Amino acid sequence: MIETFMAAVHTGSITAVFEERLSAIHIPRLQIGGPIDNTGPLILLMAALGLIIYILFGIILKNKKSSAVLHTPGNLYSASAAEYILLVGSETGGTRIFAQELFKQLTNSGLKPYLTDMNNYTEYPQAKYLLVLTSTYGEGDAPSSASRFLNILEKTPQTHKVNVSVAGFGSLDYADFCGYSEQVFRALQHQGWADMTIPLYMINDKSAEQFSQWVKALINCYSLPLIASPALFSARPREFKTFAFADRYFSTDEQLFRVCIKADSKVSFTSGDLLTIYPADDNRERFYSVSRIGDTIELVVREFPSGLGSTFLKNSPLGTSFQARVMENPKFHFPDNKRPVIMIANGTGIAPFRGMINANKQVPVHLFYGSRQKEVYDSFLKQELEQYLLSGKLSSQYLAFSRDKERLYITELIKEQSELVTQVLRDKGTIMICGSLTMQKDVVAQISLACKEALQKDIQQYLDNGQIVSDCY
Repeated sequence: MIETFMAAVHTGSITAVFEERLSAIHIPRLQIGGPIDNTGPLILLMAALGLIIYILFGIILKNKKSSAVLHTPGNLYSASAAEYILLVGSETGGTRIFAQELFKQLTNSGLKPYLTDMNNYTEYPQAKYLLVLTSTYGEGDAPSSASRFLNILEKTPQTHKVNVSVAGFGSLDYADFCGYSEQVFRALQHQGWADMTIPLYMINDKSAEQFSQWVKALINCYSLPLIASPALFSARPREFKTFAFADRYFSTDEQLFRVCIKADSKVSFTSGDLLTIYPADDNRERFYSVSRIGDTIELVVREFPSGLGSTFLKNSPLGTSFQARVMENPKFHFPDNKRPVIMIANGTGIAPFRGMINANKQVPVHLFYGSRQKEVYDSFLKQELEQYLLSGKLSSQYLAFSRDKERLYITELIKEQSELVTQVLRDKGTIMICGSLTMQKDVVAQISLACKEALQKDIQQYLDNGQIVSDCY
C-alpha cells in the first residue's frame, strides 16, 4: 500500500506541473499572407513543443520508475539504519525468494528491514533482529553468496545484543543435508552478542510448509508482524519461457537418457547454463546442465524411480510444452582464451561438454570420461565422440568403466596422464569438472598431488584464478 500511494503522488505532482506550465505558455497566433515577420512566433512554438515533449518524457520515465518500485522492492533503509537484517546465502536464487517475501511483509508493516547477501555481512548498529536464510552447496559447503561469511563473522562482531535465527535450505537426497546452515548456526552460537532463542530450522526441498513453521516460531518468540501462510512462500520466479519436448534417446540399460528440447526463439542459452524446471508445478526446482546443439537444448539425465525431475523428463509425451527458465552459468562456459581445455566428467556430467565440443573449432580439448559400464557408453556416446575425434573437435579421450571386469576410475586416468594435466595448467589452460560431488572430490585431490609434484604449487592457486572450475551435484 505504501508503494502504491507513493507512485500515485509522483504521478499527480507531475501532471500538476504539466498543466501549470501549459497555462503559462503564450503562443502568438500566426498570420498568413501579410508582410508580418513570423520568425518570432515560430521560435516560440518550437520552444513550447520542446517543453511539452520534455514534460511527457518525464512522465513516462517516472511511471517506469514507479513500476520498477512496485515490482522490484529494494532496501529503503541503509545497513546502518535498519533494525531487521535479512542475510541470504544462495547459489541459484531460490532461497532469496523466501527472504524477499519476509522483507515485503516487514516493509508493509512500516518497519525497517534490510536484505543482502551473507557475503555483505557487516556491523549493524541499529539491528534488533538478524535473520539468516541459507542453502547448502555440494557436500556441506557454502553457496556462492555466502562463501566468505564465516570469515567475516569472526572479524565483525556486533556491539550490542541482537536476536538471531537461522533457517537452512537443503535436500534430504544429500548426506550433508543443510550442512552449511549447521556450520553457520554453530558459529553464531559462539558470538557473545547473538541471542539465539530459536533452534535451527532445516527445510527440505524448499518446502513452503516447513518454512512456515520457522516463520511461526519468529512470530511466537519475537512477536514479529509476519504471516506464516504457506501459500505466501510457494511463489515461483516469473521469468518463464515456453519449451517443448522434441526427442529422446536411451542407453541400453535405459537408466541414462538424452532429452532434446526446443526452446522459444527468444530464449538465450549456451552450453554450461542451467535449465530450471518445476515438474510438480510448485516451487520445487530441478536444475539440469545444458548442452547446446544447434538451436536445441539437450540434457543428459539418469532416471531415479522416485525422482521428481527425471520422471517428468522421461515420461512427458513428445511435443508437450512446459514452462521453465534458463539460468546463466558464466563460470562454467567454454573459455574464450583459445588455451587448451581438459574436460572431466562421469555419468550425466557429460551433458554440457557435448555442446562445447560440438561448437569447438580450434582449441585443443582432452576428455576424461567415466561410466559404470562400457556397454552403456558404446550405446550412448561412442559414435558421437569418435566423430569429434575424427573432425578434430576433440583432441583425445580417456575412458574409465568402474563396473566392468577391469575396474578403472577417472582418478587413475588422471594419475596416468598427470603430465598432460600439469602441462595444460602450465600453459594457462582450463580444467573443467562436471558430474558427481564424490568424483569431483577425488579428482581435485589427484590433481592437487600432481600440482605439488610437478609444479611445486598448491592447487588453490588454480582454483582461485579460474583455471580449475566445477559444476557438480
